[in-house]
Amino acid sequence: MRLPIIMSFGFVLVFAPAGYSGETVAHPQLGLRLTVPDGFAQDPERVQKQVVYAFQRPPEGQQKFGVFIVVSRLGGVLGREKLDPKGIASKNPHVTLTTEKWKDFDIDVFRVPEQAGELRLLTFNAQVPLKPEAVQVSVIGEASREAELRGTLQSVLSNLDGQTNWLNTEQRVSRLAEGLTGLAIAAGALVVIAVVIWRAVHGRKKSRGRTEPGAAEDRGRM
Repeated sequence: MRLPIIMSFGFVLVFAPAGYSGETVAHPQLGLRLTVPDGFAQDPERVQKQVVYAFQRPPEGQQKFGVFIVVSRLGGVLGREKLDPKGIASKNPHVTLTTEKWKDFDIDVFRVPEQAGELRLLTFNAQVPLKPEAVQVSVIGEASREAELRGTLQSVLSNLDGQTNWLNTEQRVSRLAEGLTGLAIAAGALVVIAVVIWRAVHGRKKSRGRTEPGAAEDRGRM
């Protein structure tokens, strides 16, 4: 079962200055290209273990906690099997499963509420089916700003590019059509072979009937 990488909030309590325009990064090994929304600054010190990118935007107004974008490796490609929400709930009853769009695909998003001291936080973990390795995009912030966090996630996904091991609808239809065409050709070939064999066998029976002893005499009597 695929489960979200739960980010530790201990590393996200130091904020960078505001005023950064949207930054674009590329990861050749993962084949990933990503542009983050305006106001986020890259934080390379937080890149460790599975984390390949970390960005942060400082709190504004009455906020006590900023917004964070974290991109983590998942260690392999993702299949297209549907996840079982009940199975996820059995692991953590507070985690719920939703979906978001990435390219033409509906991808799994884990909604993870957490508590960090007196702060009620919320994380959205979106699993993106890149190849050669899938990634998880996490957006973290105050639970009271859920709509904003969801909008940030949607913005990140719309600006994340890379190759995928999933086929889109057009490609799947094309593959299906190719498969059906191949089956039709194979079936046609089998029919032709069957007709040739039938004719050969039928021809042998006729030839055998003409050469059997007494066949000529019988014809003469007629």
